[in-house]
Amino acid sequence: GSKLSISSPIFVGEFQQLPEGEPEMSPYTFGKTKIVPSFDHVFAKGGDLKVLYEIYNAQNDPATGKSNLEETVRFEKQGGGNPKQSKPAPPQGFAIGKKITVPTGFPLGTFEPGEYKLTLTITDKTSGQTATKETTFKVQ
Repeated sequence: GSKLSISSPIFVGEFQQLPEGEPEMSPYTFGKTKIVPSFDHVFAKGGDLKVLYEIYNAQNDPATGKSNLEETVRFEKQGGGNPKQSKPAPPQGFAIGKKITVPTGFPLGTFEPGEYKLTLTITDKTSGQTATKETTFKVQ
């Protein structure tokens, strides 16, 4: 299947850099990045929301030989409040074969405590396809 898709975002307690790449079979290891997952999805106000996700089947732009992707992340507080949205920007990830792994983070300093819905959208500007995933987290 050559349709653009993304994994469900994994919430991360901590990113650890490895001195060298581990075999892909290692759980929660992506190239040289190992993650400690956050299973409760609860983050401290004033800290960072750390997330890792993977992009599959991005098309390479024939002109550059590279993918041309745009990431948008939207945060909606449950029960109202103004949604926040990141500026669309290329995801800062690393490609391993046909997938791109993206470790990223968002400062939570302006987030009121509460439950949030996160909507991650990736647009492939080469193919015109988009992929979206939703998940929830809590700020306290």
